[in-house]
Amino acid sequence: MKINQQSFHDIVFTEEFFEIRLVCDTDSIDILSLIKYLNHANNMFQGINETLHKEFNAGYTDIEVEAYALEYGSIRIPLKLKKYAVNSLLGISTTFIGGVAVNLVSGNKETIVITSNTDEIESSSATFLQNSQTKRSVGKIARMVADNDSISDLSITYEKSDGQREKMTITKKTLKEVAEECEDSEEDVINLYQNTHLEIYGPILENKPSSWRVKINGHPIRAYMSDKDFLEEMTAKKIAFAPGDEIIADIEEVISEDERGEHRRWSIKKVHSYPKYTRVIKEQQPPQIF
Repeated sequence: MKINQQSFHDIVFTEEFFEIRLVCDTDSIDILSLIKYLNHANNMFQGINETLHKEFNAGYTDIEVEAYALEYGSIRIPLKLKKYAVNSLLGISTTFIGGVAVNLVSGNKETIVITSNTDEIESSSATFLQNSQTKRSVGKIARMVADNDSISDLSITYEKSDGQREKMTITKKTLKEVAEECEDSEEDVINLYQNTHLEIYGPILENKPSSWRVKINGHPIRAYMSDKDFLEEMTAKKIAFAPGDEIIADIEEVISEDERGEHRRWSIKKVHSYPKYTRVIKEQQPPQIF
């Protein structure tokens, strides 16, 4: 694990290795399947981190998942988990995300130990699978291997707390059981994030006041404003915004999937707080001639 502490912004940055290897007789895979694997892997890690926040107050501020370059002749998906945590004095998890992911994908029911700067807590896979995004992603990864006749097994290499890498091979029989356990009863996954800080990063067109461009956790998204009362105030020109302003709101994420992969739709359900002022831009006066 690499650690780089940046004292100026009080940010602790760590990296973690995680690799998915598709064990098969072929030397290639269709690009849509590869994209789906990457999407599901990213969603799984984000869901695990969300549970660390919600259940144990020990999550990272942000996690970015990057893919290493693939080696010739091997269908490997080596990933780099870049984990950011603001203020190292808080309960930041020192548990490796990859270790939790391996337990979930392999169907391991043994106790998971969650460690942080301040505490050590015992948990289980069931706690993390309560997160619909995590459960769906784990199930999709398992199902895509179990249903692919050209893939015999799934091999995962992950990084342990001592910095050593460990490899685990998961059979298709096990993956089929995991997939069945994680099957979705609903077509779409819906996540609601309450009292979330949203930064406005682009103009809001007056002819489309319901279409918003905001950042959530630093990531730009387009969201539909469904708070009718708030929209009425804006339409009456009682509220004005500019890039950099921030609102606090409940925002809903809907994750759907088709043959092209996963798609996300965002909807701002309720605005709780916003800048309590309006901006009046005066027209520039022409220079006076004496």
